[in-house]
Amino acid sequence: MAERLHNKEITAIYTSSHHRATETAMEINRWHNLPLHKIPELEEQDLGILAGHKRNDLSAELEATYKRSRKNPDYRIPGGESFNDLVQRLRPIIEKIVKIEGNVLVVAHGRVTKAIIHILTGKTFPEVMAMTIPNGGLVEIDVLNGKGHIIHADETSSA
Repeated sequence: MAERLHNKEITAIYTSSHHRATETAMEINRWHNLPLHKIPELEEQDLGILAGHKRNDLSAELEATYKRSRKNPDYRIPGGESFNDLVQRLRPIIEKIVKIEGNVLVVAHGRVTKAIIHILTGKTFPEVMAMTIPNGGLVEIDVLNGKGHIIHADETSSA
């Protein structure tokens, strides 16, 4: 990721405070020497009872919970948050970030990235949930007059 972005003009870097995201942001920042803004709101969606489980190790009950969370943006995972809870948590910080001049890098997690795409582009919940963005994937969104357009998205086949 750092190699891909080393020639890109970046004016600010925002990251979740999660170790992996911060490491990625620091590696990219080797080329830019900017302050890193660690933002708690950029933490991954709270997956409640699903946290710490690998998808292929889920019990039938947890698999059903996972599937409900992917089909209904209002479904609050027990002990966690819904996709719409995540959107509400992110919206204020994303609205501040898009007001910054220049190219702003946001280093975040899977569902956070999908929520940001939803907020900025207006893509529906089913559209963003259908996107398969790999770990370390890059999504470039151009925002003009408050409306975002995806310029590039690393996606892998879900098949």
